[in-house]
Amino acid sequence: MIRIAIVDDELAIANNVSKITQIHADKLNIPVSTTVYNSGREFLDQYNIGDYDVIFLDIDMPEFNGDMLSAELIKIDPSLLLVYVTNYCNDEVYTMLKYMPIGFMRKPLFEKEIDSMLNVLREKIINIQKTYSIQSGRNVIHIPLKDVIYIESDRNYTYFYMSQPISHYSNYYTNKEQSFIKVRKKMDLIEVEIEKYGFIRIHASILVNYRWIYSIHKNEIETDNGKKLPISRSRKVEVENKFMYFSRG
Repeated sequence: MIRIAIVDDELAIANNVSKITQIHADKLNIPVSTTVYNSGREFLDQYNIGDYDVIFLDIDMPEFNGDMLSAELIKIDPSLLLVYVTNYCNDEVYTMLKYMPIGFMRKPLFEKEIDSMLNVLREKIINIQKTYSIQSGRNVIHIPLKDVIYIESDRNYTYFYMSQPISHYSNYYTNKEQSFIKVRKKMDLIEVEIEKYGFIRIHASILVNYRWIYSIHKNEIETDNGKKLPISRSRKVEVENKFMYFSRG
């Protein structure tokens, strides 16, 4: 099920987008649910992390526009997929690229473009919902890969650093503050298993989830939660290229 929120200050347009999306999703045999919001502020006030997979978002809205809403949503959930639905292309559209949207859809051509977008979203959601099973001590834990910020190896152990405390994923952990899982497994083996789901080797000992990369600098990357991780000089171009590849979907 792809859960879609449609945010547009013009209610008639939002309802029409919802109706067309449902019709075409049924035709493609893609299960979706749609919920309409009449303002960016209304949506943000009611949004909780995990409520939706995708936001169909109008850019030009009064008071709380698409740019402002996107900035707040990315802080809450960097893995949230954004699709901008707009009447026309102008300079404002290009400023929205900083939020790495899945794409732009033109309102006058929405019915022609929705099939392609739904197929892209189906593949994206499959990857986002992918879980990874790891053995930590005597326990096997199934974690959503989207919640892994980065993975770091240290001698014989590898550490998965998560966006949520480990107690969120397993009852075996009672420490409410611990945010990493310690695993006895080689980094090279882990990379082979998860690289295609958006993980980039930025250093001999570090894999980072592209969804959590906030910025790439000369010698380091910064994640959305403020963590700074070193980039090997020899890997910088490859890191930038892979980041763009995964971001484009």
